[in-house]
Amino acid sequence: MSDCNSDWQFYEHLNMKRILEDHSQDTGDGFIVYMYGGDTQD
Repeated sequence: MSDCNSDWQFYEHLNMKRILEDHSQDTGDGFIVYMYGGDTQD
């Protein structure tokens, strides 16, 4: 898991896929929690 204020691009660099975006904690500031999944092995 990561959020929009963190280095979420790192997970995509590892070829992981974003499987969920959670906007439930957004209090008007655009805060989004991301969940990533996938295999990091080639």
